[in-house]
Amino acid sequence: MAFNLINRLHRWALLVADLAFRSYCFLVRPQRHGVYIVVWWEDRILLVQNSYRRELTLPSGGIKSGEQPRDAALRELKEEVSIRAGVDDLVSLGQFDFEHDHMRDDVYAYELRFSDAPVIAVDNREVVQYQFVTVNDALASNLSQVACRLLERYVHEDGINRR
Repeated sequence: MAFNLINRLHRWALLVADLAFRSYCFLVRPQRHGVYIVVWWEDRILLVQNSYRRELTLPSGGIKSGEQPRDAALRELKEEVSIRAGVDDLVSLGQFDFEHDHMRDDVYAYELRFSDAPVIAVDNREVVQYQFVTVNDALASNLSQVACRLLERYVHEDGINRR
């Protein structure tokens, strides 16, 4: 019971922080640096649901000061879905810029492929659920702007389009 209360309080704090961050972005229009990871299992990709957002997204997050993008991707995978991968397991899809939610997002994208079902665990605080879906199903879902643009630009049902 106490653990559920702590999780709910943590989710509420994340929601308030997200609203404050969105207000800040509206006023300041910051440049943000982040990572997105397309996690494949067979012909499906991993989508996550954050507690403070309505839309689904790919595992993602910000790059901390002094942190390398690849290291940030590995950290986010571990924090969000408990996936432990090695530096050499990630394949770079490139770096690109998106403007969304009143900010400029400098995004480093990676892919990670699994032949066997990966063991996923969410913390029920920041990430509350996950699912593996086809790319077409992901694009037809309520997907975040950046995740949608990334998938439309780089990913097809048969895998990554390396244009």
